Amino acid sequence: MNKVSIFVVLFVYLLLSIPNTAQAELEHTMHFVEFTDKSNSQYTLDQPEDFLSIRALERRKRYEIPLSENDLPVTASYIQEVLALGAKISYTTKWMNGIIVELEEAKSLRKIKNLPFVKKVQPIAARNSKRNQSYSHFYLNKKEPKDDGWNGYYGRAMHQIHMVNGHYLHSKGYTGKGMLVAIMDAGFINVDRLDVFRKLHDNGQIVGTWDFVDGDNHVYAHGTHGTNVFSIMGGNLPGVFVGAAPDAHYYLFRTEDGKSETPLEEFNWIAAAEFADSAGVDIINTSLGYALYDDEDMSYSHESLDGKTAFISQAANIAAQKGILVIASAGNKGNMPWKYVTPPADAPNILSIGAVDGQRNYSSFSSLGPTFDERVKPNVSGLGTGTAYFSIYNEITRGNGTSYSAPLIAGLATCLWQGHRDKTNFEIMEVIEQAATQYEEPDEYMGYGIADFYKATKLIEDNIPINQNIDQENVAFNFDHSLADQMIYYVSSTSERIKMELMDLSGQVLEEQEGFVVQNKNYAFTFKKWQDLPAGTYLAAVYNQSSPKYFKLVKD
Repeated sequence: MNKVSIFVVLFVYLLLSIPNTAQAELEHTMHFVEFTDKSNSQYTLDQPEDFLSIRALERRKRYEIPLSENDLPVTASYIQEVLALGAKISYTTKWMNGIIVELEEAKSLRKIKNLPFVKKVQPIAARNSKRNQSYSHFYLNKKEPKDDGWNGYYGRAMHQIHMVNGHYLHSKGYTGKGMLVAIMDAGFINVDRLDVFRKLHDNGQIVGTWDFVDGDNHVYAHGTHGTNVFSIMGGNLPGVFVGAAPDAHYYLFRTEDGKSETPLEEFNWIAAAEFADSAGVDIINTSLGYALYDDEDMSYSHESLDGKTAFISQAANIAAQKGILVIASAGNKGNMPWKYVTPPADAPNILSIGAVDGQRNYSSFSSLGPTFDERVKPNVSGLGTGTAYFSIYNEITRGNGTSYSAPLIAGLATCLWQGHRDKTNFEIMEVIEQAATQYEEPDEYMGYGIADFYKATKLIEDNIPINQNIDQENVAFNFDHSLADQMIYYVSSTSERIKMELMDLSGQVLEEQEGFVVQNKNYAFTFKKWQDLPAGTYLAAVYNQSSPKYFKLVKD
């Protein structure tokens, strides 16, 4: 991003505000001030390089996305007049055409409402007091993280990757390389120290961070949730834990304030999304949702789930219109009084992700659709019960939530798009839906069903009709093999320890074999359970020191 663009994006954090020591007279001090227009702007659409990065402009050019007025920054003279009336600015939002300010006096509020260019002023939270915590880390285990048994290249992440056939994308070299992803979450404690992220730091894959809650760069000082989510997407510790898009580049943004629940967090997210767009991000993952607030009067109703009422849903749609693939968790309210998907998951132009368990059944906590206007939500589902992730304590653990199924699908969508850059974000979204397990009969629980990235790839590359049943063909790759009865022969170019697994198409391991192979010598595996299996298609996997290798087995 050029210097001018950086100034525009971070302009809100550099403005000097007028101190205000008067006693607060307002119940809600944080307000959204929306402007009527963008007249008298110092920027023009004829010179977009002044406020958008080269990468952002390339995205628009690649997908023929025209520039529009909401690309322009907020009019600076409007901001200055609001500040002159005693407001303290937090940040601007060009998509919503306004600013987030802190007000302490009712008379300031009245004066701002009377400005001719102010459309409305809406309270969104109580005082935005910073935590002022020192920058610190949580305890890390001294032991190196190791898997408790050989699970091959993916380690503990194997089952969740295999369930949606993400390993097929990786086998084709689609691991997220060249793609730029923004993760909006609640903080990323110890991401700068955990083993699973070491390669990403060494390779410069974490390209930027910002805390939109506190207005600083200490995203590693708050929150554990984002750390868990990031590991599912970007973790890269072969043999122990490998995530869905280990070679992508990432922005890490803190937008969630764990100490409260207010609409202000929606605007934190919007500011981050605008930054992501300006920086040229391809994918946004957000394992956050907003419906019920500390102040019940600010909460959304079921009728609000129309994809255009919630501020965050409006912004998610705009991000999609800018060419970004936005992926959000559906929410974890399925077994609660509020059982519906939570914004931004109701937005029509984004992928909302539900959760299933290890047996491919609906997870009872996963928020339900449809939207109030009867659209299918969630869009697709992935493993959200017992999902493996790396914790802040340098340990692999498992957890439940659409917070974990969303980054899994987002990471693999990143890989799918890497391999097919000629497709738009909407086309990638559509093919993921079409490839899911119940596309013809979607429901309110799992949407179009469990994602299948093998089928999605075949739909793109082979132009297969949607209603045609796709066999798991051509899964073999990078592997010299032959099959005689149930005997498999493996020839390695080096002496190494390997593991062979027999799996069904969901990734469920049916049998394991281990052994040591000598360079250029045949090694024969016999799966004992093969004789007892029903007819069908199965996968065999070989794990060695470098990468997994797969091929198809058919039993007649």
